[in-house]
Amino acid sequence: MKLEPMQSPIDLNATTVKLKGHARLELDYRPTTIKLENNGWAVFNHCSEGSYAWFDGTKYQLSQFHFHAQSEHTLNGKRFPFEVHFVHQNETGSLLVIGVLFEIGQPNPLLSKFWNILPKKGEWQLSPKQVNIDTFLDLSAGYFTYLGSLTTPPYTEGVRWVIL
Repeated sequence: MKLEPMQSPIDLNATTVKLKGHARLELDYRPTTIKLENNGWAVFNHCSEGSYAWFDGTKYQLSQFHFHAQSEHTLNGKRFPFEVHFVHQNETGSLLVIGVLFEIGQPNPLLSKFWNILPKKGEWQLSPKQVNIDTFLDLSAGYFTYLGSLTTPPYTEGVRWVIL
């Protein structure tokens, strides 16, 4: 089945493919140093080399992750308070973005490491702390996937999205 690209973000619903045994997602993330950048529309963490995701047999290197306060994706029309995007690239330049939707609830120990050191617009914040980012990602509940685009300029198409 050939998937037609969509403009991201989308509403995840019954017409979106929910994976459970179709394309396999495996993660091999290493601890990374906190290197935050605030460019005015998002806060990015630039990751140390050596963390990878394999999706459907293709290896992608993790380059950065960033935060969105109010999710970009929705689930059956519901917007979440928070979404994190883990951006990966393979050797041919193709992109894989793993998105994680968050509900309000108990404090997340990993997220709390970032709140007190968020940089102001146009600034960087470095910390000697290392974080294990794989604690963000729980693959046991399954995930949605679709072929879409980046959600910011240049809106590159052909991005493989996996949403937890």
